[in-house]
Amino acid sequence: MSKVQGPVAVIDIGSNSARIVVYRLEGGLSTQILASSRGSLRLVRELDATHKLSREAQERCWEALQDFRAIALGSGATQTMALGTSAIRDAENGKAFMAEIHKRFGFEVRILSGEEEARYGFLGAVGGLPVEHGVLFDVGGGSMQVTRFRQRRVMSALSLPLGSLRLSDAFLKSDPPTSGEMRRLCDHARALLDKAGIARLEPGESVVGTGGTVRNLAKIDLRSRDYPVSRLHGYQLSRKRLKEALELVSGRRLKKRSGIPGLNEDRGDSIVGGGLAISSIVQLLEADEIWVSGQGIREGLARSLVSEDMPPPRDVRTT
Repeated sequence: MSKVQGPVAVIDIGSNSARIVVYRLEGGLSTQILASSRGSLRLVRELDATHKLSREAQERCWEALQDFRAIALGSGATQTMALGTSAIRDAENGKAFMAEIHKRFGFEVRILSGEEEARYGFLGAVGGLPVEHGVLFDVGGGSMQVTRFRQRRVMSALSLPLGSLRLSDAFLKSDPPTSGEMRRLCDHARALLDKAGIARLEPGESVVGTGGTVRNLAKIDLRSRDYPVSRLHGYQLSRKRLKEALELVSGRRLKKRSGIPGLNEDRGDSIVGGGLAISSIVQLLEADEIWVSGQGIREGLARSLVSEDMPPPRDVRTT
């Protein structure tokens, strides 16, 4: 267990967006958010076309990081941790990009492996929910992490190229997407999940979902039922209502999706691909519902500074 003095800033340079969250660690797995911000990057879009991060993509990231550094300093952060995930991990010039960030801003960026990404996501997402056994999925812009856990311990973890923006760009060419395009995306996702050996749920297992896609789909469902959005963390989204939310977003043209209550403005072009990936794994697992976590990799990384021990379910509050 590490002793942490003062607030900690965690910067997450993801395939779709970058985020900073400044936490005060309150002991165990408890955190208080002091400040946060988000910037759209769309790194994976250029990466899939060229296998490199373009100068324009890097400049978008540098602009966001300049703002993030000011937020960290203004919040009194005594430690800044930055991480890179799928897009930077896969880019031919990813390491050079990280070196340039260090030169410009003075902090190191740790490129997480797919297994590390899954482990920290597990610590953040499952640590804050009262579930004992099951499967966690974390859908980002470029990849999906799938973690099987038992007695709140990781049994296996893997990363698959099933991110929301990556799938949407590769398969959904029409606006709105056609049934054939969506079927081909689901066939692709199911083939990768089958090849990875992901088995259906066993008795007593639950499914936990984290990441912007599942949270947005849950928000859409919450708004349609007049639930307060503050109850998103710990919300149980049924397979039936997941299907209904997905049908709603997939049935509208991109410019019309912004009018759907609960959908973030910058997720309109990726929500369908990510939602179909989620639907594919839920069907494979034969799950009736998803526990939606409002926490994930950033909380997991921050909490790891204190302890990676999980609290028992009885000590977890979801409200």
